[in-house]
Amino acid sequence: MEQKDFFKRSAKALEHIDAGLGGLELEELDVQLAGDVLTLSFKDGARFVINAHSAAGQIWMAAGTTAWHFDFVPEQGQWIARKSDEELMATVARVVGAKLGTEVSLDQVIACARSDLPRRLWASSRRSRPRARRSPRRPSSAPPSAPTPGRR
Repeated sequence: MEQKDFFKRSAKALEHIDAGLGGLELEELDVQLAGDVLTLSFKDGARFVINAHSAAGQIWMAAGTTAWHFDFVPEQGQWIARKSDEELMATVARVVGAKLGTEVSLDQVIACARSDLPRRLWASSRRSRPRARRSPRRPSSAPPSAPTPGRR
């Protein structure tokens, strides 16, 4: 898969998981999407991380002591973990549901993730939520930015 397609498909998958789980509005679960990293934080302090790994062309997921590497399979229109043959959306629903002690369904997310809806149509169907922003990092020993000579 070309890198452009990977970024498009992985972003769509992460955004759909974010919208699907965030739409549950459960007190026990906080869902934060920052760039290509989706963090699921639970009330008990546990965290699951799902991220797009562009160098490998995969979506990686870590939940507890288990990790998955999902590849996009164009014939199925889904992200599949080759070692276990598990599908991304079903896996997320299963492990999050098990952690919360309730059934979680991402069926709508699966259908949307396979579609190639124009971005403007898909975006208009999403629930609007503030997003976490990444702040640029600087070495701890670096002084605060000073004005550059000749620049204002």
